[in-house]
Amino acid sequence: MHIARAEVLISEAVEAPEVGANCALTGGVWWSYYDETEVRSASGLDIDHLVSARATA
Repeated sequence: MHIARAEVLISEAVEAPEVGANCALTGGVWWSYYDETEVRSASGLDIDHLVSARATA
């Protein structure tokens, strides 16, 4: 798992996951604001990089 992805998932967790070798996450709970549900697997989450329109011009 990419370290930046793990850092975001850890900081956004409602219940913190355990961090294993190579930043592998197990356990943990996240809240999806898009569909108002709990997510209990980090693999069920997409992390998108948002870039302002100004930065892309």
